[in-house]
Amino acid sequence: MTAGHRAHIMPDSFSLPQPDGSASRSRRGQSLVEFALVLPLLLVLLLMAVDFGRVYFGWVTLTNASRVGANYAAAPPDRHQL
Repeated sequence: MTAGHRAHIMPDSFSLPQPDGSASRSRRGQSLVEFALVLPLLLVLLLMAVDFGRVYFGWVTLTNASRVGANYAAAPPDRHQL
C-alpha cells in the first residue's frame, strides 16, 4: 500500500443501501432485537417502582393507624364514650 492510498475498513454493522431495501430491513431488525433485549429490563424497573409505591403506601397507612390508636389510648377515659 502506498502513502496516498488508504484501506477503507467498514464496520460489520455498516451495510450499503440495496435496491430492494434490505439494508433498511436489516436496521429495522437490529432495532427490533435491541428493543426486545431492553424491554424486559424497563418493565422490571417499572414494576419495581410500582411495587415500591405500594409498599410505601402500606407503610404510611400503618404508621397513621398506629398514631390514631396511640392517640385514642392516651385520651382520658371519659372521652371514649360516644
